[in-house]
Amino acid sequence: MSYDVTENAVMQLQFEGRHFGQQVMTVMTYILTDSASIDGPSVFGEVLLNIDGGGTDLYNRWIGACTTDITDVTIAMQWIAPVRYSYQLYFGALTAGQLDPPTMPPNVAQTCTRRAFNTGRSTISNLKLPGVPIAGVADGYLTNAQVTRLGDFASASKQEMLLSTGGKLVPITYHRSAPSLGEKLVFAHPHNTVRTMHRRTVGVGS
Repeated sequence: MSYDVTENAVMQLQFEGRHFGQQVMTVMTYILTDSASIDGPSVFGEVLLNIDGGGTDLYNRWIGACTTDITDVTIAMQWIAPVRYSYQLYFGALTAGQLDPPTMPPNVAQTCTRRAFNTGRSTISNLKLPGVPIAGVADGYLTNAQVTRLGDFASASKQEMLLSTGGKLVPITYHRSAPSLGEKLVFAHPHNTVRTMHRRTVGVGS
């Protein structure tokens, strides 16, 4: 299937896996800055190369902060505005976390915060990563080594992705009612405290 996207189109990038049978995921949002119309699905191929071994290496930084108990990891990409198209699934070179278990329970997360220049609730984006290694936690705090891994991911998550057309995918906050109004993210930092993830349902997820 082929379709065109234009300036200010919004794309979501999702890393999803399974942790002891439960669904875990991290979702990021990007806006397109390109004056020309470009083929939407072809952008996904460029993003995959960028996040899996080149450019930001975002996917490998994510999977590198998780234990091997995070399995069956897939990469989903979807244009969500101004037209919502079907998502497409991809696989990275690695499909499981890279750190040694044992692992904290599935509802325990490690968190980083991204922020825009402006202030306010709509200018903040929190990302929660699963697969926290027990060895990476001491007295409720992440160890320095684990904070470093999380910080590497946080830094990569605020980087723009340059496309072959000369356009860019710029990370933004998720604005539910008007996705193109999301704020550009320019700051990022990891948290050293262990957090919890809350889902609408108890079980395997969506």
